[in-house]
Amino acid sequence: MSTPKIANNTKNVFLNNVCARIRESRPIVPPTLNYALRVEKIANFPFVTLWFRTRGCRHDYMGGCTMCNYGKSTPVDAEDMIEYVKAGLSLASNDEGMMLLVSPSGSMLDEWEVPAQAREGILRLIRDTNASSYVCETRIETITDEKIKQYTDVLGNKIKCIEVGLESSNPWISKYCVNKELSLPKYIESMAILRKYQVVSIANVIVGSPFLSPKESIDDAVETIRWAFSHGTDRGTLFPVHVKRWTLVEWLWEHGQYSLVSLWSLIEVLNQLGPELAQKVTISWYKLYIEKMARGRLNSSTDLGYLSSPTTCPVCHSKVISLLDIYRDTNDFSVIVELNNMSCACKDAWRSNLEKKDLLSLPERVASAYESIGRNVLGDRWWNENGNGVLEEIKSSPHI
Repeated sequence: MSTPKIANNTKNVFLNNVCARIRESRPIVPPTLNYALRVEKIANFPFVTLWFRTRGCRHDYMGGCTMCNYGKSTPVDAEDMIEYVKAGLSLASNDEGMMLLVSPSGSMLDEWEVPAQAREGILRLIRDTNASSYVCETRIETITDEKIKQYTDVLGNKIKCIEVGLESSNPWISKYCVNKELSLPKYIESMAILRKYQVVSIANVIVGSPFLSPKESIDDAVETIRWAFSHGTDRGTLFPVHVKRWTLVEWLWEHGQYSLVSLWSLIEVLNQLGPELAQKVTISWYKLYIEKMARGRLNSSTDLGYLSSPTTCPVCHSKVISLLDIYRDTNDFSVIVELNNMSCACKDAWRSNLEKKDLLSLPERVASAYESIGRNVLGDRWWNENGNGVLEEIKSSPHI
């Protein structure tokens, strides 16, 4: 892949406008849905995931990422957030040594979403569980010395982890494909803060960014994980992109401009990383889950807006998922070797598609796609008035 680069981390006004327009008809999270709980086993230990309701991700309000739909809600009081987490934890078994992930619909350390009072109260609830380790998600710009010190002080002797949404270490892809403002120096600074307080850092990396070819997507994920490890990150998590409602990825998918990620691409990323790096990488959302709710069960494929998910084909799907489950439990690279040696017609088709050469460069493809998106989502008038500026920005952004 000819990898585009960009020196600044300014906002992508065009994608912010597009994503905001696409989300205009999105319903808010109902006030009866205050938390979601999932309990699974990883390496024979319970892994409890608890989401709690806030008003939503700050970035989502400004437009949001092209593939993400965390949802948004009306404002939530700090005390209510604490009660939601308390209620959710009461449904978990609280087993000795369990792994616990408690996080909102965005950034745990962003006080715009989770006020300091709520954060401290939730951390104290977590401290009093039998969990051996705790992890939350947050954006890198919310990581400060003061907040991480409090994080470690309150949690005491638990293994403390923080996931950050890196997605891509390529700032051009981050800005023009994912719609995130990525500051590499800020990322490196945040890793140093986590190391200072012995907090395990986890970089979330996606496979399947819009506008990238399958080969570019694999290459970018591999390069991103290698970059993260070389700049102080402890672990990585690979997320294949799902098609979710009220996202630009959904719009592209419906208009034949986005192809669903194959699980073979996820496997190929791990294969290219090799046994040394892959053992520090886990996988997530390579399949759908059923979320257990206080008022029954929530089907991810409908209620949470999932339209289509990464897969292989019906012939090999169950075996591929079974082996990926084993890999997630063990991080045993021999599982990836077995997957790599599997034969299937869908794998042959994926490999053939991988070898296709693109006639246009990535910036040229993005420019072409932007015009189609702009005219159809924002309207011809908007594009006629602003399109040249959008295209000129893409054209003038430094790239290799």
